[in-house]
Amino acid sequence: MRPAFAGKAIPQLVIEATSLHTNPADVRVASKTFWPYESNVDYILAVLKEKFINMDFAWIKHFLDVVVFKGREMTDEESEMLELGYVDYDDNGQYEPVEVEDVIKAWGVLFDNVVKLVETGGENGKSALLDKVGNQRQFWFRLNRYYKNKGDWAFSGQGSEEGDLVFRTLSDKVSLKRSSC
Repeated sequence: MRPAFAGKAIPQLVIEATSLHTNPADVRVASKTFWPYESNVDYILAVLKEKFINMDFAWIKHFLDVVVFKGREMTDEESEMLELGYVDYDDNGQYEPVEVEDVIKAWGVLFDNVVKLVETGGENGKSALLDKVGNQRQFWFRLNRYYKNKGDWAFSGQGSEEGDLVFRTLSDKVSLKRSSC
């Protein structure tokens, strides 16, 4: 929980992948949860924690590229749906406070829009998780336990523990951006 959100209901986005095993005892589930980031000086452009927001945006963008966009460019409407509805810095990159309720609302709208894109981004406005005849589409997700970081092995994913199979953290900068409502 982020300090600014203490005691408040906050939205979350959960992406869950389930293995295709037919035996229920063999089924594996992995999930990735996204939480809102508070607006403070550490999270604005090129400051200490901005990379965490960029990693989450990169992950969401990658997921949508695979499931919904399938290699095509986003439309202007889709791009607008994936903008954060506030700006917490001025033209000089200096922090400008935003009300906590506005931040929570903006993240909730973003998460709802991701779900809306998945649920309506398939053929003829159907769910992008379904094929042409209505069956669940199969996707391949790469789960890692470790990765090489500066010559040493590190646990994969933020907050993972030794031996966990988790979605790898993405760190590419992407075109998702914050904007004013």
